[in-house]
Order: sequence, then C-alpha cells, then structure tokens
Amino acid sequence: MIDLVLATDMKQHIALLASFGKAHRIAPSTENKSHSSYMRSRSAGAAVSNKGNIAASTTQLVVPLDESERLMSLQVALKMADLGHLSAKLEVHLKWVTLLEEEFFLQGDSEMAKGLPVSTLSDRTKQGISKTQVGFFELFAIPMYDVFSQVFPGTKMMLHYVMQNYKYW
Repeated sequence: MIDLVLATDMKQHIALLASFGKAHRIAPSTENKSHSSYMRSRSAGAAVSNKGNIAASTTQLVVPLDESERLMSLQVALKMADLGHLSAKLEVHLKWVTLLEEEFFLQGDSEMAKGLPVSTLSDRTKQGISKTQVGFFELFAIPMYDVFSQVFPGTKMMLHYVMQNYKYW
C-alpha cells in the first residue's frame, strides 16, 4: 500500500511511466499534440492491446506477468485517480484547477509568513498552475493516459476526455 501512495509523487512520474511502458513493451509517446496511438485507435474505431494486436473495442482482460508488473499497473492507476479531474467533464476539471491553485497559493502564503522560500507555482504574485496546464498535459497527463489506455483498452474514454480538456487550454 505504501508503494502505491508514494508513486503519486510527481518527482517519480517519468521514471514510473517509463518502467510501466517498458514492462508492457510500449514506447512512450514523444508527440506532444498528436499522440499517435490515441489518434490511430480513435480513427480506426479499435483498441490496441498490450501485444500490439488490433482488437474490437470491447474490454480485454490484462493479466500481469508478475508482481512487479501488477504493482506498476496499480501505481499508475492510483496516479490517474489522484489526477482524476484531468479526465472529468470540463467544468469539473476547471473547478479542480481553481481549488488546486488556491491550495498552492495558501502553501506559498504560509511559507512566506515563516520566512521560507516559496515553492514553485505557490507565489500569488506569479503565474499559478492555471497558467501551466498545457505543459502539464503535454509532459505528464497525456503520456500517462496514453500508455495506460494502450495496456488497458477499456480506459480509452478517459484519454478522450483528457484530450478534450487539453484542447481547452
């Protein structure tokens, strides 16, 4: 359980995603805006299984090969749940961004009052997280939802909503 929670730390995001993709033999997407696997599967009306086969849009059972693969799958799933607003309806997503930005600013206010250095994106006098959403989607969210949906095709709809919210920003 501790390993699952620790995996939500964004400092470990890229390493976890790389390990997850490698375990499932999926190259990480480096195309910020097109995300070929997502676009390819949407246009073909099919889902790509973790073996690279084109499958019907029905959900397929994915069985982990070992405990490590199972743990990584759960870690990425929990990370996606932690960032769940990214795949919610736009109005829900925007509400969460507003709440998160205020939380960051409150942390910065507290740090400033204690004479500590203000954390990144926590200074009210500078741009907050609402101004960094495009980069967050391109660097973290889209690659995560993309690779996860390639392994677990039943989650492709989540990637669809992530892409809709990304287009808003």
